[in-house]
Amino acid sequence: MLANWAGAELGFQAAGSAVSGNPHCVIRTSAHQKEAFQFLNYIFNATEADAEYMDLTNCAMPNMRALPLTQPATRVPLPTAPELKDKVFLKDDVWWKDSLFKVTQRFKQWQLAG
Repeated sequence: MLANWAGAELGFQAAGSAVSGNPHCVIRTSAHQKEAFQFLNYIFNATEADAEYMDLTNCAMPNMRALPLTQPATRVPLPTAPELKDKVFLKDDVWWKDSLFKVTQRFKQWQLAG
C-alpha cells in the first residue's frame, strides 16, 4: 500500500488479504516500556489519534469508531473497512495456538504421502 502512495501504482487490493496478529506490542527488555505503554494507551483510547495514526501509517487500528474519521483514501484498503467485511480472511490466532501441533503433524503426513 505504501508503494502505491509513493506513486508505484502496483494495483494493490486488500480484498483477499489476510488479517492476522498484532503489531502493537512492547518488548519486555525495552528501556522505554513506560513510554511505550503510554503511547499504546493513547492511540488505543483516543479516537482522533487512532484516525490520524491510520492516515499516517495506513495501518488498521482496533478502534472502529476511528475509521470514519480517516481520509477516504486511507480507509478503502484497510482490512477493517466495512466494504471488505466479507472479502478478507481473519486469521483466528486462538485456534492456531490451540491447534498448531495437530495441524503441523497432519501437514507433514500430507507432504510425505505426496
